[in-house]
Amino acid sequence: MMAEDVAIVSKRKAPKAKGVFGTVDTKKLCALNPNERIDFTSKLSNPDDVVQCAVCGELMPVCDYQKFHMSKHNYLCWLSNEEPMDLENEGSVRRILNRVKVHIPDAVFKCPLCMAAKKSTKGYMSHMQFCGKSNEEKNDMMVDCEICGKTMMPASLHAHIYVHHTKPKNNQSSKKKSVAPVYESAVDQYANDSDYNNPIVCPHCFLMMPSEEEMLNHCRNDHGDSTLPLLLSTNSNAPSETGLSYVPFLKIEENLLARPKIPLRFFVPALKLTREHRSLNLSTKKLFPEYDIELEEWNCKTEEECREYLQTEEYSMRVACNSNEWFNMYLFETKLFKDNVLLLYCGGPILDLAWAPGLHRQFLAVSTHLAMEDNLAVKSVYKGSGNIQIWSVGKTNNSLSYSLCGARLEYIVCHDEGVCWGLEWCPSGCQDDLRMGLLALATSNGSVPIYSIPLPCKLEEQDSSILPICKPKPIVRLVFSSQEQVQCTKIAWSPVKPHRIVGAGYVNGLLAFWDISSTSFLLRKGRTLLPFKTFQAHHAIISGLCFSPTNDHYVVSSGHDKWFKFWDLHDTTSPQNATRRYFATDIAWLHHWMTCAASIDSVYSAGDTTLSLTSLRSFIYEPCSFVSNVDSSALSVACNDWLNSILMAYDNGQVNLIFGQKQLMNHVEDRKKYIKVLIEPHLFDFETEDYVPKPKKGEVQSYRSNIKDCNSYDEVAQKYGIDFKMDLEVDFKNKLKGNASNMYGVYPVHTANKVCWNTNPDAFLNLAVGYQSGFVIVPKLKLLPVDEKSMEKLLHS
Repeated sequence: MMAEDVAIVSKRKAPKAKGVFGTVDTKKLCALNPNERIDFTSKLSNPDDVVQCAVCGELMPVCDYQKFHMSKHNYLCWLSNEEPMDLENEGSVRRILNRVKVHIPDAVFKCPLCMAAKKSTKGYMSHMQFCGKSNEEKNDMMVDCEICGKTMMPASLHAHIYVHHTKPKNNQSSKKKSVAPVYESAVDQYANDSDYNNPIVCPHCFLMMPSEEEMLNHCRNDHGDSTLPLLLSTNSNAPSETGLSYVPFLKIEENLLARPKIPLRFFVPALKLTREHRSLNLSTKKLFPEYDIELEEWNCKTEEECREYLQTEEYSMRVACNSNEWFNMYLFETKLFKDNVLLLYCGGPILDLAWAPGLHRQFLAVSTHLAMEDNLAVKSVYKGSGNIQIWSVGKTNNSLSYSLCGARLEYIVCHDEGVCWGLEWCPSGCQDDLRMGLLALATSNGSVPIYSIPLPCKLEEQDSSILPICKPKPIVRLVFSSQEQVQCTKIAWSPVKPHRIVGAGYVNGLLAFWDISSTSFLLRKGRTLLPFKTFQAHHAIISGLCFSPTNDHYVVSSGHDKWFKFWDLHDTTSPQNATRRYFATDIAWLHHWMTCAASIDSVYSAGDTTLSLTSLRSFIYEPCSFVSNVDSSALSVACNDWLNSILMAYDNGQVNLIFGQKQLMNHVEDRKKYIKVLIEPHLFDFETEDYVPKPKKGEVQSYRSNIKDCNSYDEVAQKYGIDFKMDLEVDFKNKLKGNASNMYGVYPVHTANKVCWNTNPDAFLNLAVGYQSGFVIVPKLKLLPVDEKSMEKLLHS
């Protein structure tokens, strides 16, 4: 027998060791170099080698030992073939744990006796000294401060002496920079000069004046500057921020990275920027005179003639608002609660909401299903009965003392376009003595009809007990094609005057754009208008479409194919920027942030991301998650440029208000955000006379026994009621914790389908939330008195 054969036989008969991995070769346990200790930073040449932990004796691959097993022993473990650690040496243990925190900042050390988690090395070692000891033993281990005699744990003695008994150093001149004495001398020189003998230069025309009084008169008379006198009126010897800003050759710059002393609730300069933006991009002249109202088409009809166009639910399910008083609402009924909360019942699941642009009296257009359980297929085009409800919430004001009153349903606009998936008003120029504005509809029959909506006072007078119902013809109809029709899901109107461009997205992924002022005989035929541009933007249903706030040729779109794309209508051969990351359900373009916000369906994303920010060509930052702490899918997003805020509606019914404190830096840090739950609906079970508990992750099976026979709206309405909990005060205290995910198998009566901000100057604190159960909540935010005074001062300046 050859020597090689003997080696093979001996290898086959080598002794075996049994463990959790079965039978393993004991030689492999000793194959590693005993002089090289494996820790969490070691580079593994053979990750699949089996090793044995010397502390617990468990067998495992060396890669699992390094990644997972070491953390179970707080990284104070070694292999069977390694030299044991000296765990009795306190200094050695401290060095190991400090090294772990340097490389793994999020590491948590758990006590092996009580499983208490400690985030710091000192806290863990102090806990290990006292854990398992009796009270007498703990008292014996305590130490006293030699200065004040206070009793404390040994680990706290050093910090106590440093904080309470260390004298501050008075002489810090040696640590100052060399420029500090020069700066202080210059400040003292010019700040203490109360005579101001040097000539004063006009900041507008560089004219020099010998005295402050003459300069103030010059600024008032020649430049109409009312702010400069306030800044120059102080003549104090004490240096101040105002005085230092006018010291020659000195420039005081604000540290943008520093946190403000008084935290702001909203970005105050956004009020001025939004006002300037509206004056620049919105029209004060009358637009589209060719689309004036034809009042003879707005004759009111009887309820019997239009029965097929109205909702089938005559009264709502039981509802309560911040109280235990349950009630039902009749169809088209309104109720006003305390804290300026208005509740409307529209009779069907809310599809879209849109505030009419205008001053003083505010109008809200609402699109709903006719029945609670209407289901439509994507492939087909649906034509049939439908309506748009025009509600009035009365005259509003941003002042806290001004309350909502006089809310009512003004009239119903009936149509044969099928289901209306989207509503969009013309931003400006369409309000006059007769018409409220131009309203475009995204419908299930494939067309985009535009109605010229009249003011309620211009319709023929009706008895107050008769429901005002009209069935007019659209003033113009935007069609995708003269041959093929597909459902229209999204619509957008150019926010820049003269507001000629209207865009729409379809279920086949196409985008179409019309110039509603076009007179081309190739595109216009009577009241029908064809688009001037169509292109394939996505390969699935269009879920979001929005124009840039500053021009009418940049648009952003999202689809069910998870693509998020920016387009230039001058060249649509390819998108300007494309990102495939999330399943966006709705989008909004933020004016002050130079980015787009998208509400995310968290089912199709990693983690719990519900709001993402994406900028064009990643100009500000890469696409990032902005809100990721809600256990539900976001269905709608709306932005308010006045308050520089974002509003989110979720599948579990809650409505969140988000303020980004610092948009251009540290955008992913939670401390730079302010997220508040405004509305949180709860289901109340009248059989058990208690609220339905919130489902948790991993407990879906335990909730199925409580939701039998609740798959339809009628079954849920008979058993449950909705209690809307609200906290509308904008402060840093969030009283509502937020809902958990929806219960599976229950008709989602408390799902928030749509949110909409009122962007009018005198009502931008009002918003509207539409629910699956047919309710529309119109609340008004409550700012703190300091914020309200600042807002009113800036708006009226």
